[in-house]
This record gives sequence, C-alpha cells and structure tokens, in this order.
Amino acid sequence: MQPASVCVVLCVSEKRFVRSFSRDEDGALTYFSLVVFVIILMVGGIAVDLARFEAKRKHFQNISDTAVLAATNLQIAADSKAVAESYFASHGIDPDTIQIDVEEATTGDSGELLSRSVSVKTDLRMKTLLMGLAGVPELQSKVSGRAFEAVRNVEISLVLDISGSMRFDKDGNLATVASRAEKMREAVAAFVDIVMDVQCDTDGNCTQSPQSRATTINVIPYAGHVNPGADLFEMMGGERWHAWSSCLELSNDDFDHMDLPDALPHQVPHFMEWAFHDETMSWGWCPKDDASILVAENDAQKIKDYVNNIRLHDGTATHIGMKYGLALLNPTSNDEFEELYLRGQIAEEFRTRPADFDTDVQKFVVLMTDGQTTDQFRPKDFDYDVLYPTGVLDPAVGSMELSVDQAKIFDRYGSVTSDGNAADPSVVEDFYPNTETYKENSVGHTRGHNVANLRHQCNLAKQNVTMPDGSLKKDRVTVFSIAFLAPNAVKADMRHCASTPAHFNDVETLDLTTTFSAIARTITQLRLTQ
Repeated sequence: MQPASVCVVLCVSEKRFVRSFSRDEDGALTYFSLVVFVIILMVGGIAVDLARFEAKRKHFQNISDTAVLAATNLQIAADSKAVAESYFASHGIDPDTIQIDVEEATTGDSGELLSRSVSVKTDLRMKTLLMGLAGVPELQSKVSGRAFEAVRNVEISLVLDISGSMRFDKDGNLATVASRAEKMREAVAAFVDIVMDVQCDTDGNCTQSPQSRATTINVIPYAGHVNPGADLFEMMGGERWHAWSSCLELSNDDFDHMDLPDALPHQVPHFMEWAFHDETMSWGWCPKDDASILVAENDAQKIKDYVNNIRLHDGTATHIGMKYGLALLNPTSNDEFEELYLRGQIAEEFRTRPADFDTDVQKFVVLMTDGQTTDQFRPKDFDYDVLYPTGVLDPAVGSMELSVDQAKIFDRYGSVTSDGNAADPSVVEDFYPNTETYKENSVGHTRGHNVANLRHQCNLAKQNVTMPDGSLKKDRVTVFSIAFLAPNAVKADMRHCASTPAHFNDVETLDLTTTFSAIARTITQLRLTQ
C-alpha cells in the first residue's frame, strides 16, 4: 500500500477512535466517587476534630469547676490561688496558662473572712488532625468558671405541727414506736445539721462550721395556738391571768399584715378540746411555756435539744404558726429582738434582726403539718369581758381580789399544779369543758375562716421586694411547705402556701428526714455562678 493510502486509513481510524472515546461513558463515576470520597473524608475529619475538642473542653471545664469550688471554700487555711493551681497541675495543665482571680471580703474590725470569690479564665487550644485539609489547623475556645461562697446570712422559721395527731403512726393509729412526732424530731435534727454545717467524728464529737455563724433559726411549735413565750407575750401587750402558758388571743386584724400580733391583750385560757389517754401529750390548747417559740437561735445542739423535748398539745392552728413564723422574719420586729437581747434571750450579734427585706439576707419559712386547721374553740363559760374589766390581772405573781365570776373562771381554768396539769387528775372534765367556736365581733374563727387567714399570710410572704439596684426579688420570704401524711384538703392549703409548686412537698410515708434534708441542702448549697 502506498504511503498516502496508509495515511488516509490511519487518519480515518484515529478520528473514529477519538469520536468513540468521547462518547464512551465507562469509568465516568470513578472521578465523581473520588471527589465525593474526599468530601466525606473532610466532613468526617471535621466531626472527629470537633468531637475531640468538645470532649477536651468539657474535661477542662470540669477541672475548672472543681478547682474554683475547692478554692472558694471559706474553711480552707491554704492560699486560695494556690489551691486552684494545684488542681490544674494535678491534671497535667500548666497553671501559668490559667488566669486565676481571688476576691475576699472581711470585717473591718477583726479582719474575719466573710466571703470569697474565685474565677478562672483561659484560652483552650487544640491542633486538628483532618480539619487542616480545609485550612483549619487549630481549634480554640475560651473556658471560664467562677464560684462564690460567703458566711450564710440566713434567717429561717421552722413552723412545726405539735398537735395530738402527731402521736400516731402512718395509718393513724396510736404509735408505741415510730410516731410522726419522732420522725419529725429526726428530720429537724438532720435539717439543722445541714443548715448549720455540723460535722461529727466517729466518736460522736460534733463541730459546727463557723460559716453558719450568721444563720439563725426560729422554731415555732403550734397546736391549738402558739405560745410566743412569757417575754414576747408581755412585749405584745398581753395581760396575764394564769401562769400555765402564754398564748395571746389573735384578732382578725392581726392577719392583715406580717407584724407581730398587737390587736388584743387577752390571754388564751388553759383548757383542752379533745381527751387523750396516753403519756405523749401535755395539757393545754395553748402549748405550755416549755413549748414556746425559740427565737433567733444559732446553736445547732440547742435547737435539736429543744425540738427533742417538745411535747404534743391539743388542736391545730396552722394559720397562727405561719403568722408568727413570718412576723419573726419581718424587720418590723426589730424592737422586740432588741428587747429580747437585753433580757438575755438572744445573742448580741442578732439583736438587730430581722434584717430588711431588700438586703442580701435570705429568709425562709419551712411549714409542716399533718392535719387540718381546726376551729378556734373556747370554753362556753369563758368570758374575756369578765376577766379584763379594769386591766391586768396576774394571780400568779401576787394576791388580788376577784369578783365571783372571775373566781369561777380562775378556779376552773387556773387551779392546776405547777406543771400545768390537773390538780386532781381524776376530775379531768374540768379541762374538757363544753366549748364553742371563738367569735370576734360575731365573726366565728372557724376552720374555713382560719384557712383563709393562713392563705393570706402565705400571699404576703410572696410579695416582691424592690432591691436597692432597682431589681426585683421574687419573694419577701421563700416558703417551703410540707404535707406530712395529710388529707387532700391540707395538701391544697400547703400547695397554695409554697412559693412555687417545686417548694411544696407531699410526704406520704414516715420518711420525713429525706424531705427536710433536701430543703436544707437547697437553702445552703453553693452554686457555680458562671
């Protein structure tokens, strides 16, 4: 074949081959697959790097939180900054890469430490493995933490039901062991130990933390009434005619505010509404003076001993318990606290309490009941107008002349032994007279009326407070309520009284300690502020 012919044949074949190759789709997905694979590799690499970085950040945040919590503890003697640095060093982190700031506040006179704030800041960096393919060789984030601890400036009112039903067991039967009252005492002891930060060694030697030195607890036991104690009874204008207890009659007007009662001078008589036949209770609708209010106490052991020795009494006046619980947190009671200090009833450091609502002092009521609020009963033959015609009568401190009607009343409700029990136990009917619902200006202090007063007191506690910086504090007083083996109507009352639904506790077993302990931890817990 001639060269020209060969060229024609080859050229034609080459053109056919090129056209054929251009139309051939075999292997076209290979390139696309390679591209997709590279993209998947990059995305997967980003996910891996981000997951590694988030795990590292969380780990570092946990170290930071632990470090600031430990360094903030007011009870440590070591330098706070050194404590924080040691935590980072123990995890292989150079403390020099961490910014650690410590702020402390002390008293002007003694230099006593009142509060401490510890904060940490750092830039967390990590080299990437695969994100570098996308031009991101390093990931970084700021990590910070701050904790604050101060001497707890806290005022608490424990309002405790000591009515006769507290001697029952879970099912309402008279309990020889594990009564509701016993469980309440155990629960209060646990509460006090947590709030006052009491630590005990294996030998039973207990120490109360100095951090609790600005925490005070009022204990308000209530049965048919509340006994404020002889001193407060006198300060509130009470006019005494018997010496067995010190309950001041409350008027409807007393429930319109959160101040201490001041409407009436009348002393509640010494009587009982319901009979009992066991040794778990003391005589009296009004609790006797050894079950009167404990005011502004800071000594954990004294509080526990006091509650352990309280005996049960007759009736249930939840509304009056709440009334006193709030009044003893109200700054309008300052004058009475000062006078109680002068009489040696409270410590000097608490003479200026209760603190104003718009300060950093936290105020709490813990209200516990196991039964319905009762009517306020009084003996039918009892007449305040007869007892108080001309002013103070006090047969316990001196002789006096009584009218025939006065003598009759005093003989019936004042002729008792020195411990307030019946002079002749075989004639107990003298202490279970015919009674009726107490009326004030034709308004009966019935259960429904008393529950309305209870709820109104709870509403007063929930009022907002304007702080000096213009912000609002949600409640003047934070109220935790506890319905302990209580009927549904009582649960509704307690649910209403609580500051929020989360502050209401429905306890349907004898385990009251768990609830009291949880409330105590809520009050005292140290929170991270960032």
